[in-house]
Amino acid sequence: MGYVVDKWTDPAPAGGRRPRNNRWGHGRRWLARWTDPDGHTRSRAFASKDAAEAHLTEQETRARSGLWVAPSKTTFRELAETWLVEQVHLRDSSAAGAAYRLRSSYDDLGDRRISDITRGDVQALVVAQSKTLAPATVHLTYTYVAAVLEHAARDRLIAKSPCQGVKLPKVDKPPVAPLTPEQVWTVADRMIDEHTKNGRRLGHFRAMILVGAATGLRPGELRGLTWDRVTKNGIRVDRQLTPASGAVPVFGPPKTESSVRTVPLAASTRTLLERLHEERGEGPERLVFFRPPNAALTRTSLQYAWEVATEGMGLPDRSGWHMLRHHHASLLIAAGLSPRAVADRLGHKDVAETLRTYSHLWPTDQERALAAIEDVYGGLREVA
Repeated sequence: MGYVVDKWTDPAPAGGRRPRNNRWGHGRRWLARWTDPDGHTRSRAFASKDAAEAHLTEQETRARSGLWVAPSKTTFRELAETWLVEQVHLRDSSAAGAAYRLRSSYDDLGDRRISDITRGDVQALVVAQSKTLAPATVHLTYTYVAAVLEHAARDRLIAKSPCQGVKLPKVDKPPVAPLTPEQVWTVADRMIDEHTKNGRRLGHFRAMILVGAATGLRPGELRGLTWDRVTKNGIRVDRQLTPASGAVPVFGPPKTESSVRTVPLAASTRTLLERLHEERGEGPERLVFFRPPNAALTRTSLQYAWEVATEGMGLPDRSGWHMLRHHHASLLIAAGLSPRAVADRLGHKDVAETLRTYSHLWPTDQERALAAIEDVYGGLREVA
C-alpha cells in the first residue's frame, strides 16, 4: 500500500502543527508514493489529497486484478512504425496508405508516450483533422490510430485503449447510382481507335469495358487477367496487377481471400474474348488486355481513358472503372439473384458488404405484402 506526502509542510514537532516549508504555494501539494508489482517505487503529484489517495487506490486495484502495466517510455511514433512493419498481410498500396495516414497524426500524437495518451487526446486529433479533411479520411486515420493503441493494450504497454467513446464526423455516402446499359455502350463505343486525344489511341480499351460490365471484375483484376485464367468454366480470379505495376506487369494477391473465385461467362462474353485473342493476340505475361505494342496497362492509363470516353456524360465526380462493377451488380439484382449469389460473383467478403453497397437496388417486398393481405382480408364485410 502506498502513502501520501504533503510537499508544502515539514514533519511536525512533538505535539505541534506541521510548519510550512519553502515549497509552500508552489506546484502540486500532494505526492502519492507507491511500490509497483515490479518492485519499483513510483510517485505522482496531485493538487488535492483526495485525488492522490484515489490514485493509490486505483494502483492497488490494478495490481490485485492483473490490470497493472509497467510505465513505458515508448512513444506513439515508435510503436506506430513497429506496428506498420508487422502488418505483413497488407498489400504494398494498403501499407503505404496506412503509413501516410498514421504519419498525419504525428504532429498531435507522435512524441507522446503511449501511456500518457488519453481519450481526449484522440478526440482532439479527430477534431483537428476534421477541420481540413473529408470525414471519410478522418475515419481512416482514426482506424489506424485505434489499431496502434489496441496493439499497445494487447502488448500490455497500456491497460486499455483510450479510443472508447471517441466521436467521429458523420460520413455522408451517396447511394450507388449504376450505369445504364445505354451508358455502358456509349463508353465502349467511344473507346475506338479513331477516338484520340494528345496522340493516344484508345481502341484497346473497348473490349475491356464490355468484359468488365459483363463480369463485374475489379479494375485491378481486369488489368491482371491472363489467357491461362480464361477457362471453360469461366474466368479464374486469383491475382491482380499491383497498383504500382508499370509497363512490366507485377502480379499480386487479390483484394481479399473472398476475391478468389471463378466467374462464369455468358456466351457473348466468351465469343468477344475469343475474337479479341484472334485479332490482338497476347500481351506480356499473356495478358488479355494490354497497351500496344506490348505493355501492361497502368492505373493512370485506365483513368485517362475513362475520363476521355465519359467526357460530357454527366457522371458523378471521381467516377471510374469501378462503375462497371456497380453496373454488373445492378444487372444481377434486377434479374432476381439473391444477395448471397451477388456477393459470391463479385467476390465480396460477406453478404453484409453486398447489402451495405447495393441494398437500395433490391426491390422491396411491400407491394407483395399488401397483395397477400388483400388476398386474405379483401373480402371482409364492413364492420357493423
